Amino acid sequence: MSFMEINTLTQELKDFFIETLDLEDIDIENIDENKSLMSEEFDVNSIDLLELTVALEKKYHIKIGNVETAQKVFQSFRTLAEFIIQKSN
Repeated sequence: MSFMEINTLTQELKDFFIETLDLEDIDIENIDENKSLMSEEFDVNSIDLLELTVALEKKYHIKIGNVETAQKVFQSFRTLAEFIIQKSN
């Protein structure tokens, strides 16, 4: 997994996150790749996270599976990108 591949996917995931959850007030350029997807700044609830999980599984053909995995994967945009790349290989 290359540095460039992770950075590209991380940027794509930030955009996908904002679009999927309709977070129009969030500027993609101000999102730190190490920020948790469950951060209070994003004001997402469990239903939002479920919607995001389903959308991610569909788009990237991955299976997040359970709450424990989701908590690890959603620690940051970077951990999510790493998970998707790992599951895709």
